Amino acid sequence: MKIKSIFLLIICLLVSALKAQLYPGMEELIKEETEKTVSKPIDFSEMMKPKEEKLTREKFEDLKRQKEARLRERLTQPEALEKAVEPRTYVVGPGDVFSFNIWGPLEMQYPLIVNSEGKLLVPSVGEIVVAGKTLETVQKEVLEKAKPFYEKSPITLTLESVRQFRVHVTGEVKFPGTYIVQAATRLPEIIAEAGGVTDWAWRNAIQIRHENGKVDTVDLDYFEKAGELSSDLFVSGGDVIYVPPISASPIQVSVAGDYECAGIYPVHP
Repeated sequence: MKIKSIFLLIICLLVSALKAQLYPGMEELIKEETEKTVSKPIDFSEMMKPKEEKLTREKFEDLKRQKEARLRERLTQPEALEKAVEPRTYVVGPGDVFSFNIWGPLEMQYPLIVNSEGKLLVPSVGEIVVAGKTLETVQKEVLEKAKPFYEKSPITLTLESVRQFRVHVTGEVKFPGTYIVQAATRLPEIIAEAGGVTDWAWRNAIQIRHENGKVDTVDLDYFEKAGELSSDLFVSGGDVIYVPPISASPIQVSVAGDYECAGIYPVHP
């Protein structure tokens, strides 16, 4: 029995010696790798970071052509208005097209365009400043000033076509830039034209920065999920639409699983 135990011990020693010759430093290497694995912290931020599709030059050019085609189509087609223009709230600006109508035995119609100075040139009356005034105010003012010149004929002033202007889209959108929109275009349509928001966009705090210094904040999620139209989602010429990054909030949580609600959300203390 003792001889057998001694024999097994000798074999074990020989095997250990052989391993040491064939794989020198193996034990130290295993020990080092184990220590690295145990001591290395796990970076959860990388795990939460959404995977963004790489945009190649070819795909970018294709998307650019699609955008230009949509723009040409929109500019050549009549406006698809959401509803009738409300004269008490619609603000007139350069580019709006009016029709000055004279009724009677000889009916006449004059197309009038608000010029770049915000003025309307009315036949027999002259220039009238209309930019920045509501449609209701403009119609009333023009008819009052034109009435003495057309005492025997009824006259009317109608809005034929709403204007187009430029707005600037910046921040967390896929294609920031300057876009041509119509006066009746809502904010979500403009963001869609810019390729939509990125995965890191703070959808609940989108800003509309007006030229007069006023800043409106819009909750895009509330609009899309609740269909809330009461917020002022329309824009004006020269407005800057800024989509802030979600990193502006100090705390974020990631929701996964439910596709409709999946994403990264800010947490307010």
